[in-house]
Amino acid sequence: MFYFEVGDEISRKIENKGIEQLKDVIIYGELCGPKIQKGGNYFEDRKFIVFDIFDVNTDRFFTWDAVTHFANELELDSVPEVTYDKPDLKVENVKEFILAQKSVYNKEFGAEGVVIRHRKDTLPHRR
Repeated sequence: MFYFEVGDEISRKIENKGIEQLKDVIIYGELCGPKIQKGGNYFEDRKFIVFDIFDVNTDRFFTWDAVTHFANELELDSVPEVTYDKPDLKVENVKEFILAQKSVYNKEFGAEGVVIRHRKDTLPHRR
């Protein structure tokens, strides 16, 4: 039910605020909080955290700056940005980096998930 509640709330906000850029998009995100997997470890309340937006008309994703802008417009959280700090993309470096990630919401727990994307790239085939 929470999934449908969130979807309806987001649709209402887009319509009420008249945000034309979000009329034909898919908003990707994560449902988090109590009663959702291990959500009680991270949040006291349930929430939806945005990690990407796809424009179905242009067949492109939004840049990260646009994702965070529109998440703010909709009064939604977006996933925290973490910068990859290794010198290259060798498997052992990527693995070490990902396994070392901690939740920004509760440092006692590892990151429950990691979304990997380039800040500016909008092309679907590069995801």
